[in-house]
Amino acid sequence: MQCIALQHLAFEDLGLFAEPLARAGYRISYRQAGIAPLREEEWREADLVVVLGGPIAAYDTRGYPFLDDEIAGLRARLALRRPTLGLCLGAQLMARALGARVHAAPAKEIGWAPVALSEAGAASCLAPLADVPVLHWHGDTFDLPPGGELLARTAATPHQAFRHGGHALALQFHPEADPARIEAWLIGHACELAAAGIDVPALRAECGARRCDARGSDGHARALAGRAAMSPLAPTTVDALLVGAVGLLPDGRTASAIGKSPVAHALWLSPTGLQGDAQADLRIHGGPEKAVHHYPHEHYAAWGAWSRRTDLLAHAGAFGENLSTQGWDESTVCVGDVVRLGEALVQVSQGRQPCWKLDARFGEPGMARQMQASGRTGWYYRTLEPGWVRAGAAMTLVDRPHPAWPLARLIALLFARDVQHAPEWAQAAELASLAERWRLTFRRRVESREVEDWGPRLGRPEAGDEGA
Repeated sequence: MQCIALQHLAFEDLGLFAEPLARAGYRISYRQAGIAPLREEEWREADLVVVLGGPIAAYDTRGYPFLDDEIAGLRARLALRRPTLGLCLGAQLMARALGARVHAAPAKEIGWAPVALSEAGAASCLAPLADVPVLHWHGDTFDLPPGGELLARTAATPHQAFRHGGHALALQFHPEADPARIEAWLIGHACELAAAGIDVPALRAECGARRCDARGSDGHARALAGRAAMSPLAPTTVDALLVGAVGLLPDGRTASAIGKSPVAHALWLSPTGLQGDAQADLRIHGGPEKAVHHYPHEHYAAWGAWSRRTDLLAHAGAFGENLSTQGWDESTVCVGDVVRLGEALVQVSQGRQPCWKLDARFGEPGMARQMQASGRTGWYYRTLEPGWVRAGAAMTLVDRPHPAWPLARLIALLFARDVQHAPEWAQAAELASLAERWRLTFRRRVESREVEDWGPRLGRPEAGDEGA
């Protein structure tokens, strides 16, 4: 997975966040604002973008015209609901990209102080920072953008943090700042500190105290980063609950239940799936490890640029999904996530291995291969507790046993052919929550140093391999 951090100052980097991000599987690279910025495709496609702080105003686009490009990049990325983290200036730029005003704060806020978490903040990835002093270093602030949810405040700054959906987190303060490296900040911001009348020796001593305090920002910031790195899920809602019967695909000879239709009434979810849902080939589809298929509706826009079948893409159910939502995707959902789904309790068991039936359904050869290459596969749940589910039901993350294993990482590994990935294959094979069939696939690769043949699944109807 790729994490791109956009810097506005060389010494304001990922700091304490770098280690947990790397441990979570991110390959970190930096871009320099105004010099080597993100390319348009990086704004769209990077698994995580972190926009860092700096001593310029988010509204000073006349003095720093590259800010317009950053705001446009953020606006496009946030519209795609891609995981994004903004810190200080980065948070202000996110607020502007979402339509909020950024303006001078009543007073400059520099130094260490705790933030007061809202009820939503206490239940979010900011929970490790409750009552913990964090570094503040800002003279501007933002209004809460439309659709934003306030997570934290201070007496001086009522809007200290917000999230937007399950994909965007904006923090006015600096939990990433490493007290052990604060001298670079004191030197680099010397003029600002002098103008604000800040006692530099006192601030330096306070940073030293944070290094020595067992409850200080270091460990809590690492805990925060470890949770924020995986974009902990804000609750979402089932926009459509779908089931389908077995019928023939457009080729007139292939039986499949890939076509799903929405239902308005509640359905019972058992260990083998939703009431009224069917599968044509139970050797491959359905069963306890594939009780429910979830496909993010956001992916439909990308498919609209690839497929001519606008009729199928006009509504949910085109890809055989049982659940259609917005706000969750393969980059924010982890294998093993336990989710309260209406009255039922489910667990993410595996991603999807698309098969040739997608080509047959859409009448477009190569669609299954394109889904595999894009990683936009959706995922399956196993049922832990049966219960009633209906459209409009809430979906809430209950537990995350494998925070370092977002589905995007797992899916990329499954579809990687290079044996250089063998160490990660071995790690994946040990994931207790992963479906046994996927674990077995990874174990066989490690032992044989070979990748299985995908041809039958992707191209030949006579194959009995796993499919969509």
